[in-house]
Amino acid sequence: MALVRGEAAVRLKDWKRARAELARTQVAGRVPVEAVALLALADAAEGEADKAVSVLERTQASSKRPRTEVSVALGKINWQRGVLDQARAQFEQAMKDPRDWEGACALGRLLLSKGAPEKALEPLSISVQRNGSHGESRHAFSRALLALGRGEDGLRQAEAWLQENPASAGAARDVAFAEAQLGRVKEAEGHLQRALQRESADVDAQRLRAQLAFAKGDVRGGMQALEKANHLNPKDPETFCAIGRGFLRQLNAGQATKAYQAAVREDPDSVCGHVGQVAVKPSAASPKARAQLQSLSAQAPRIWDRSAASATLARALLAAGAIKESRHAAEQAVEQGGLIGEAHASLGSVLRRQKEDPRAREELARAVQLDPGDASFRLALADALAGGSEAEVARALVEYQTFLRLAPRAPEAARVKKVLPTLKKKAPSAK
Repeated sequence: MALVRGEAAVRLKDWKRARAELARTQVAGRVPVEAVALLALADAAEGEADKAVSVLERTQASSKRPRTEVSVALGKINWQRGVLDQARAQFEQAMKDPRDWEGACALGRLLLSKGAPEKALEPLSISVQRNGSHGESRHAFSRALLALGRGEDGLRQAEAWLQENPASAGAARDVAFAEAQLGRVKEAEGHLQRALQRESADVDAQRLRAQLAFAKGDVRGGMQALEKANHLNPKDPETFCAIGRGFLRQLNAGQATKAYQAAVREDPDSVCGHVGQVAVKPSAASPKARAQLQSLSAQAPRIWDRSAASATLARALLAAGAIKESRHAAEQAVEQGGLIGEAHASLGSVLRRQKEDPRAREELARAVQLDPGDASFRLALADALAGGSEAEVARALVEYQTFLRLAPRAPEAARVKKVLPTLKKKAPSAK
């Protein structure tokens, strides 16, 4: 029981209590190997990683048979130290034990963190098969599947975790996240509400709360949720990217740029940070920036990041006059992220340039439907409708007015205000 309590304390990062419990496992002055591994994790967490590695390596060398606990602990400490090859080797060694699930899970999470979700699937699948109740494995497996665009499979893993542990806030959040990726906003809101009731200080949950608010056009609510997420973790690059996108919805380029720069500052490899910096002003994208977007559109680990990169590349190419290439990138963005407003907006802009007005209006209307709080989408749709029938002009008036409400200080606001009186004469029945 002392060993179990000690392991629980280690998982909670309560190192003082962990040491006290593990000390009670001594028999004739010696602690079991399981306790040695747990104490090493405590040592490493408190700044004595070299000591921890030394103890674990001696234990490993003196054991008559491979000890999974020692391999997993060594792997985790090497991961923390940035020695990834050695960490991976230890996790793979642990996986050889048919009873292991911790090493398989750790290997999958390591691969996922390094942007290789496709390689993470096998060890995570093995971990889940060996222990279907292991929430950490279910979480990582679900995220890997979602990153690869396998939404229904990712949802099933999250639902399996929630079924195993109905009281888990993390499981409820993961179900909500998967449902959001599938466009099921109402269902996602229900699960997210339950997750937040159990754990309101979850950064991922607060960021998802913002995503769902934006999907309903609630820009203020979305930004408030992101402020809370940023307060909970002031260095999270994903939150900075979401904040940047929030400011872009309001056409606040200055604040959006700062947020995306912060994302890259905290994580130099941040895909959303690099894409966002170009998205602020795609017309100014250099050939080098376009080349980077091209690479990210094909190689970014997560499907939604690839879609955002493709959409931004389409806008940059359109501004540079490369219409054919721009259309290809925009169509690719929609294929990668059919539920992402930016993808449909980019395709709508290209189609409008190619004089395919009916399809352009459809794509821009879809962008507004997916992200109703984005002022730029409202403006683009209004511009596309303004030269049409009386009914289309009436819709354009509504979109222009919504644009002014969402972004009253935007550079285009003065132009829109001048256009409104003329449009009202063309559509006298419009309110």
